[in-house]
Parts: sequence; structure tokens; C-alpha cells
Amino acid sequence: MDKFAPGPSSPYPVYVGFWTNWSQGSVLGSTLTLTQTNANLVIAFVAFLVTVSTANLWGIICFTAHHLYSTNEPRDALHHQRQAILRNNGGPFSGLNTLLRLSWAWRKSKRRSLRRLMPLIVLTAALMGGFTTASIFAAKIATSSEVLISSPTCGVIGNDNRGRSAIDNMQVLTPYMSRGVSVAANYAQQCYATNGPPSPLDCGTYVKKRMPFTVTVNASCPFDPRICRRVNGSLLLDTGLMDSHDDFGINAPSNERWQFRKTVHCSPLITNGFTSQYNITQGTPWRLYYYGENSVEGFNWTHQYPDNTTAAWYRNGSLFKDASYFAPIPQLVRPDGDLSLYFLSSNDVLYTGNTTDDWYRARLHAGKSTTQWNSGEPTDLYVGEEPASPLACVQQQQVCNPNHPSGGRVCTPMSGVLDMNGGSLGLFDEAGAQRLLWSKRAGFSAEGGPIQTAVQALKLDALPSRRSMVSAYQAPLPDDQWQRDVQYWFQVSLAAWQKGFVDSAAGVSNPDVAPWVQAPNNTEEYKLCESQKIRSSAHASFSVFGLFFIVAACILITTINLTLESLAACIQKRCHLDPYSRLEWNTNHTLQLQRLAHEGLGLGEWSDCDKTIPVIRIGSQHVELASLDIREKAHPRLLAVAGVTGSRMIEMSRSRREQW
Repeated sequence: MDKFAPGPSSPYPVYVGFWTNWSQGSVLGSTLTLTQTNANLVIAFVAFLVTVSTANLWGIICFTAHHLYSTNEPRDALHHQRQAILRNNGGPFSGLNTLLRLSWAWRKSKRRSLRRLMPLIVLTAALMGGFTTASIFAAKIATSSEVLISSPTCGVIGNDNRGRSAIDNMQVLTPYMSRGVSVAANYAQQCYATNGPPSPLDCGTYVKKRMPFTVTVNASCPFDPRICRRVNGSLLLDTGLMDSHDDFGINAPSNERWQFRKTVHCSPLITNGFTSQYNITQGTPWRLYYYGENSVEGFNWTHQYPDNTTAAWYRNGSLFKDASYFAPIPQLVRPDGDLSLYFLSSNDVLYTGNTTDDWYRARLHAGKSTTQWNSGEPTDLYVGEEPASPLACVQQQQVCNPNHPSGGRVCTPMSGVLDMNGGSLGLFDEAGAQRLLWSKRAGFSAEGGPIQTAVQALKLDALPSRRSMVSAYQAPLPDDQWQRDVQYWFQVSLAAWQKGFVDSAAGVSNPDVAPWVQAPNNTEEYKLCESQKIRSSAHASFSVFGLFFIVAACILITTINLTLESLAACIQKRCHLDPYSRLEWNTNHTLQLQRLAHEGLGLGEWSDCDKTIPVIRIGSQHVELASLDIREKAHPRLLAVAGVTGSRMIEMSRSRREQW
């Protein structure tokens, strides 16, 4: 894939050409992606083909109906007018109009005109409706806005510093990653919201606007129940199994896909028995929190106000000290997941309402405000009960091979990220393991990691409650505000995953970050670089099968209509069939009817009378044909020209009979 075109409304380079969308399979998924300008030309061409095919199909229907109605038995005027309409069809719209007018003209007749014409009227109306619908859908032949990213700079942010110092990381890579989380946060705030104003962001770039997950608001305590504020008031967020193709947009056949699941289980913690107070300077009390020893600095406490985040990681059921910031106390130990603690610092925030949320806990009355907030009356103010209120979350992840050779889906157990990484590669063959490893680095290892990545990068903006805060005054909060906060972090991490996959395929545009980018170095990684789907309003993707079917059907219908008359005539002649229906078909043509009218007045000597177009024989072309006599305007007639009447007309008629 080397053709790419960044559209005016797509910031990503898009592959233009033929490819397979594995959502529809190898045959129906054959896809052609074009820029919107070229796509409009294809749509216009298809609409033209449909219009031409409508006229040709109407011609086939008229030919067939005319031959079915044809008979050499005497018939009334309605029969012959219907035959003339069928022979001289001008398309289904014109035909329906003429049939309706014919039915109206004969409405007073006792010949059951409507009943005789109704089959044709219904058939014509159905044809019109069908092809009108086909024309509408022809404009929507672009099956979807799904396209492939194609970029020569595809790559992932690598862990290999290659001689770069920690200061380089802090100056370049950390700000870059933080900006990425901020972009994901904006996306989550506007595109994951189920109720709110329309988003100015383009929420239709990713294959899925939002990643699905379930919310359980009264879950059991994920730790020792004695340390949770509520035994059954915890929050459980679960993505369920997300498919690499359907959810993350990595275009691949079913045997090359993987699935991923993540859960976050959180609860506010009690503080009684887990805190102490001391003075760093005279008169300034500080609060220490004891939920595990600080692994980094060697203190026996976990947190001192005003720090706000810490985490513990587990591998093979034991604490992985090299990556952990603290060693949890027994009540918080979860060897089957990764633990993170979040401390909400009160920071002298004044709440304008009694807040009973289990994490915010602003229930201490602090007097009344001097600012009149409510109807001119001073407002009661409250402060947090705890200088730093703790919230603990355990995160578990799982990888599945939905097409394991043993049959069916095989998954790793729900565990922390380190155990998941260690066990997931064994579920796949070598190529599958390479695909999974690249995908992890692309989507998960950069910005879409654990929820604490979002909290650390967003800092105070990680709290949606701040949107209702003015200066140091916080508006009243609902009782489930902490659950809303955690859901927001979870949404940010999901949006960061979506962004990570797409950004890796598109490549890093910032030259300062380029040294950290690792390009693909094997076949599977190169394949993944060309397999990331997004949606683009600047492009359109067509089903090649659908295009082929429409074009083939239109060509077939047109070919049948153009050859049907000649083919029927050939069969009648070779099989010595009654030629009456064929001759009536030819004779009912407008030009043949005109010949019959003039010949009935004895005007002209005609040839090719059994064909579609009759002509006057050479030698008599100087004969003037009749003109219209409109002296009786309600009954116009043909009028022979002067000098060609009386005995001359009789003589000409006798001469023609002798010639025939």
C-alpha cells in the first residue's frame, strides 16, 4: 500500500485503492476507497446506470406483455390502444401516466377497462417504486466511511532510550504523552457523554465512537471488607471482551484477531486506625496515612498530605517492587490485580452544601459565607473531614485468543498487567504473538495504560467536580460523585487506547519525539501498520462486489432489451411459429401506424412494412403525404393533398394490389 491521501477533514493519511474489509469477509469485504470527489463521480455513474436499466427493463416488460396480449381474433379499441401504448413505451413514468389516462378515458365503458388495465398499472407502479428506491440506494452505494490508514512513518513509542537521559524523557517524551492524555480526556468528555450538548469534536474518527463497558454501582468491597467504607457500595467497571477488529479497528481475518478485557474495582477506604499526625514545622500539623510501606523512599507510611497517587504492581502473585511505589498492607493485598491509591486533598476547599459522598466527605460545618450565593442569604459552608481522603482501586486485565488451535476461545486469567503480559503470548503462534506484542505497545503501553496514568497526567483536571468550582468554592456535589470521577478516568483510558492504535499507525508528526519511535521490523508488524481502520468523511469506501453486481445487472438488462426483438424474430422464423405477434409488434410502432394511416388514403408506395421503420420506395418519394385537417377541432383527420384524390387514389390502390 503506497497510495495515501489526507483529506481536508481527516488529519490522518488514508490509503486510496482496493483492500479487504474483513468485517464482511474475503468476497463481500472487497473494498475500494476513493476521495470524496472521485466517489461522487462513481455514485453519479451508478445512478446513471440504474436509470438506463430502468428504461431497458420497462422495454422488456412491454415486449413480453405485448406478445402475451397479441391475438389475431377481433378485439375492441381498448385492446388495440393498450397494444399501441406497450409498443411505443417512453419509459415507466410516461407509460404509467398514459395507462392511467387510458383507464380514465374508458371509465364509462362497460368493457371493464380498469380491471383489464390494472395488472399493467400495478406492474408499472411497482417498477417505478423499485427503481426509485434503487436510485436512492445507488447514491448510498458507498458502503461505509471506514478507510485504512497508510503512513510511511508508522511506529510505536519504544522503551529503549538508546542513550537518552532521564532529563531528555522529562523534557520531550513526558510532555508529549501528557498532551496525548489531554486529547484523550477531551474526547472522553465530549464523545463518551450520553447526555449533553452536541460535541464540536469529530467523534466519528474511530471505528467505534465509544468503547462499551458496564457499570455496577453497588458492588462488593474488592479488599478486606473491614477497610472499605461500604461493604456493598463499591464501583465495578468492566469492558467485557473487546475485539481487536470490531472494537479497536485492527483490520484482520478472524484467525488473526485477539480479545482484551479490563476491569476496575474501586472503593473509598476508612481512615480510622490508618493515620497519624505530626508537625514538620511549629504549628503546622501534617497527616500520614498507613496503607503500606513506601517502597521508593523507605518510609513506613504510604502517603503524606498533599501527595495524591501511589500504586503497587504484582507479578506471579508477589509484589513487583521494581515498579511499585508502596507495599500494601494485608487488608489491601490483591495478588490477582494491580492496586492504586488516590488521595483527595481538601486544600481548604469550601463546599456550599453538605457533601455526603464517601470520598469527598465535606460534612464539617465551617460557618457561613460572606458572599451571598443563594437568594441574598449567606450560605452555609462545609469542609472535608479528612485532609486527604483515600480511594483504592484494583485493576485486572485479560487477553484471549478467540480461535485457539485447541478449539474455541482460550484466555489468560484475570490478573495484573505483568502477569497478563507474561501469559498472553503463549496463547498464540509466533506470528500471532508478534501481532499481539506490537498491538500492546501501540495501544496500551503509551497513553492507554492504567487509570492512574490519566490521573497523573491530568492532575486537578482529572476531577470532573472541578467544573462546578469557582475560586475556592465548590458547588454541592451528588452522593455518587466519586463514582463519576472514576468512570471519567476509565473513559479517558479507553479513549487513550483508541487514540494510541490510530496514532501508532499514522506515525508521530513531532520531530522531537521521533528518536523514541520504533518502526516495524518484521512482516506482522508491517502488516499491522497497514491494517488500522478509521472513519473519514473526506473519503468513501465502496463494496467492489456491490459495484460489480450493479454494473453486471445493468449490462445484462440492457443487453437483453437490445437483443430481445431480434432474438424473438429469429426463433419464430427458424421454428416456423405464427408470426402474428411479431408483425403486430412491428406494425404498432409509431412509424408503422403512421404508414398505415397514409397508406389507407392511398398515399405513397411503401417498403420495409414488416420492419420497425417503413420507407417510401425509390421513384415515388415525390409523393406528398396527408396533412392534418382540423376544420373539426374535436375530430381532426388526415387530409390528402390536392391532386391526389378521387379516381387517382382508386387507380393507385388498384396498382398496389396488383403489385402485392
